[in-house]
Amino acid sequence: MRKERLPRNPRRLVFVVLLLALPALAACSSLPNIDKLLANAQSQAQTTFVYDNQGHLITTLHAEQDRQVVPLNDVPLQVRQAVIAIEDARFYDHPGVDYRSVLRAFGANARAGHIVEGGSTITQQLVKNTLVGTQRTFKRKVQEAILAIQLEQKLTKNQILLTQGALLAGMIASPSAYDPEANPKAALGRRNFVLKRMVDEHLINLAQDAAVRKQPLGLHPQAEFAPYRDPYFIDYVKQVIFDGDQEFKALGATRTDRINAVFKGGLRIYTTIDQHLQDVAEQISKKTLPYKSDPYTAFVGLDPNTGNILSMVGGRNYFNPKDPYAKLNLATQAERQPGSAFKPFTLAAALERGISLSSIWRGGSRVFLRLPDGETWNPGNYEGINFGSSLSLLQATADSINVVYAQVALKIGPDAIVEMAHRLGIKSPLPSVYSITLGTGGVNPLEMAGAYSTFANGGYRVDPAPISKITDATGKVLYQHKVVKKRVLSPAVAALVDKALQAVMTEGTGVHIQLGRPAGGKTGTSEEYHDAWFAGFTPQLVGVRWVGFPKAELPMRPPRTRITVFGSSWPGHMWQSWMLEALKGVPAVPFPTADEAYVKVRVDTLRNCLPNEFTPPYLSRATRWRKPGST
Repeated sequence: MRKERLPRNPRRLVFVVLLLALPALAACSSLPNIDKLLANAQSQAQTTFVYDNQGHLITTLHAEQDRQVVPLNDVPLQVRQAVIAIEDARFYDHPGVDYRSVLRAFGANARAGHIVEGGSTITQQLVKNTLVGTQRTFKRKVQEAILAIQLEQKLTKNQILLTQGALLAGMIASPSAYDPEANPKAALGRRNFVLKRMVDEHLINLAQDAAVRKQPLGLHPQAEFAPYRDPYFIDYVKQVIFDGDQEFKALGATRTDRINAVFKGGLRIYTTIDQHLQDVAEQISKKTLPYKSDPYTAFVGLDPNTGNILSMVGGRNYFNPKDPYAKLNLATQAERQPGSAFKPFTLAAALERGISLSSIWRGGSRVFLRLPDGETWNPGNYEGINFGSSLSLLQATADSINVVYAQVALKIGPDAIVEMAHRLGIKSPLPSVYSITLGTGGVNPLEMAGAYSTFANGGYRVDPAPISKITDATGKVLYQHKVVKKRVLSPAVAALVDKALQAVMTEGTGVHIQLGRPAGGKTGTSEEYHDAWFAGFTPQLVGVRWVGFPKAELPMRPPRTRITVFGSSWPGHMWQSWMLEALKGVPAVPFPTADEAYVKVRVDTLRNCLPNEFTPPYLSRATRWRKPGST
C-alpha cells in the first residue's frame, strides 16, 4: 500500500493550523456566559391568559407571537419525533455538536459551491437563536459549537428540547415558505419529506407513512382577527394595569414595562367579572335596544362590599368597523350629565350639616333664587309639575323635585356638594356651581356605581376593582387585590340616605321597577332628555344603567327614539331585569336604620305652638328641634 507523503514544507502546515486556531482561540476568549442563554430562553415572549371570577378563560393577550410554554410531556410524542427526525436525527447521541453532520454538510456545500445544507444540531440552534445570533462568521460558529457542548453538560436532552420548544416556530426551516395557508403544495411536500425521515429513523413504519400521506393537511384557517368576549371590560382591565404605577409595580416600573408584561409576559390575570351576570347584562341591552337607530347603553354592576366589578357593558358592538364609537367604553370613558341621579350627593352633604329629611321647603313648579353674587337662578321641576306649596326633603327626594334641591344647594353651597361627590368616589372634575345639585357635571357609570356603593354598604368607600389576582406563568403571585374600606359617611347619615332612596322605590319615581325586597335607587334625566340614568342598590349589589347617544346633546324623544327616554323607562327597566336575575336565591337583607337627630317643624312664634289656620303667615316660622334622647 502506498503511504501518504508528509508535506514537503512543515512550516506551511504550521501556518495553516495557526491560521485556523487563532480565530478559534479569539472566539473562545469572548464567549458569552452560558447562564445568560438559559435566562434568555426563559424570557421569550409568552401569551397572557385572562380569566373570569370562576377561573374560566375569557381571552388571551399577546403581541406579534402567540406563544405558550408547556411541559415537554404535553407535546405529542409524534411532534417531538418529527422535529428530531427532520432537524437533528442524532439528537440523543451527540454531545451538542454532531461531527458527522458537520462533515456531511461540509462535503455537500463544497460540491455545490454554496451553502445547501447546515450541520447545526438542535442544541446549536438553541444557542444561535438565544445567545450568539445568526451572523454567518467563523467566530460565531466556533462560539456556537463551544456553547452547545457546555449546554449539554448543564442540561439533560429533554430539558434542551423543552427550552428549544419555545423557539420552535423560528427554528423550523423556512416557516414562511412552508406556510400551509400561503403555500399548501410546498407544505404538503415538506410534510411528506418529514414522514420519509421518520421512516428512515424507524420512528414510524411504512404502513403508517402511507396512511398519513393519503390525508389532506387538515388545517382550518382562522380569521385574521377573532372577536372575543367582554371586550370593553378587557380594555378596562388593561388600562388599569397600564396606569397602575404603584398598585402594579411588580409588573414593571414604567407604563411601557407593564404593557410588555401584559402582552409578552405570560401572565395569568384573574378578574372579578361574573360571566353569567355579564351575559345577562349584554342580553338585556340587546333585547331592549335592538335597532340601529336606538340609543346606546352602558352598565356597571358590582359588589358594594368588595368593589368587585361583576358586569360591564361599554357599548353596542366593540368589533363593528363601521361604528365610529365602537371602541369607546361608555361605562368608563364617557362623561355624561347624571341629572337627578346626582341628588343623593347633595342629600348626604345636607344631612351632615344637620338638615333633616322632615325639613319643610317651598314648593311650586319653579323657584326664583338670588345667588350670593347677586345673580338669579330660576330652576323648575321636570315637565313643570307643581307638587304643592311646601313639602319635606324626603318627599322631594322620592319625587325628584328640582325646586327643593335648588334651595338645599343654595343653603349648603356647591363646594359642599362637590366635596361630597368626590369623597364618595366620583373622580371626574366637577364644576362648583349651584346647578351641580341637578347633575350638570359629567360623570361615568363606573364612578357612579362606586359612589352609590357607599350608600349600599353603610358609609364605606370601596373603590371598584376589576382584578382579583395576577400570577406569572409558573403561578408566582405578582398582584393580590386587597379590599380597602374607608369610612366616609357616618352610619346615621348613610342610613338616612338609604331611607330616602328607598322612598324613591316605594312611593316615588322608581315605584314601577321595584325588586320585591328592600332596595334604594334614583332616576336621572338630563336637560332635553340627552341622558337617562337609573342607579340602584340593595345591601349586596349595586347597578348603574345609562342610556344616550355617544354624540352628546341629541334628545331622546320621538321621532328620534321610539319613546321619550327618562330614568325610569329603559334605564330603570334594564336595571330591574339585571338585579332580579343577579339576586335569584340571595336572601333579602334590610338596610340599617338610624333615627334622625333633628326634626324641623313650623311653629307659631307668638303662642309657641303648632300653627293653625288662624296663624298669620308672618308668625309661622320653620324651627329646627333636636329630638329627645338623640345625640
